[in-house]
Amino acid sequence: MEIEAGISRQTLAKVLRGETGRRLNEAHINRLIPTLNNYGFSTFLENIQKKDKAEVIAVFNHKGGVGKTTTTINLARGLHRNGYRVLMLDLDGQANLSTCFFSSEEYPEKNELLLSALNDEIDPKDAIYQAMDEDAFDIIATDENLIESKLKAVEGVKDVLLKKRVLDKVDMDYDYIVLDCPPSLGFFTNCALNSADSVVIPVIPEEMSIQGLSKMIRAISEIRELKDHEIDIDGVLITMKDSRYATHEEYELAIRNFLSSAGIRVFSNVIRKNAQVAEAPAHKLPVLDYKPNSNGSKDYHDFIQEYIDIKEQETV
Repeated sequence: MEIEAGISRQTLAKVLRGETGRRLNEAHINRLIPTLNNYGFSTFLENIQKKDKAEVIAVFNHKGGVGKTTTTINLARGLHRNGYRVLMLDLDGQANLSTCFFSSEEYPEKNELLLSALNDEIDPKDAIYQAMDEDAFDIIATDENLIESKLKAVEGVKDVLLKKRVLDKVDMDYDYIVLDCPPSLGFFTNCALNSADSVVIPVIPEEMSIQGLSKMIRAISEIRELKDHEIDIDGVLITMKDSRYATHEEYELAIRNFLSSAGIRVFSNVIRKNAQVAEAPAHKLPVLDYKPNSNGSKDYHDFIQEYIDIKEQETV
């Protein structure tokens, strides 16, 4: 039955045995439903599937201009296309993620943005908007007012504000929540890392990336040790690679060797430098939708399939 549904062997069996940490995600369910219906088990999944909380992914690099927001958008969109319910959060006061989906006329009211939810002025569910007029592909937007000084919080609990006031109230409605972090190691990045289950780090294959990676890995390690918070590095994604430059090939190899020695995954798939990736935000679309046959779209598609395969292996 599992082979017929196109999922890994023993997936269903392990869930039925109640093995610790085993669950069916949204993609598994979507693939199983037609097969189970064929065998007359239309209500079977309802009986075995328990609602689970979303996995929170922080897309993080303390340096700007590395494709962080682009990766957030296309990772979220790719997960959604594969049957997952996805929410994006814009944690950057520059609001690049938000403006990729909303024109000035469509922009949410200020009292419906992330800052209002963080200040406990509204239910965060009231700040959720559809990103592309499609169910379960959603966003909580922000604007330039998202600065630490405007937060109303009890001293000493600010770093868990995002988790307590926003994520814990919406995480049962999604399979994945993807956080677009600011290009810094400041307050909102710290909030994201204290709330996330895992991290994806986009980097350009350049000398400064290797130096920056050490700093980012150290920041994540400090969250684990000082805050006693379990957070995994899903992997490092090479972005904006231009094979015309020999240095890009050299630095990609250097990054892979450096992280391999630290036991950190570098995704096999690479995002090449591509004009359509840069053009897509102006059209209020992920490159996956804007130019599906472009190199940028193909690269993100392949990365997302690799990412989903990794996650499914972890789940089963």
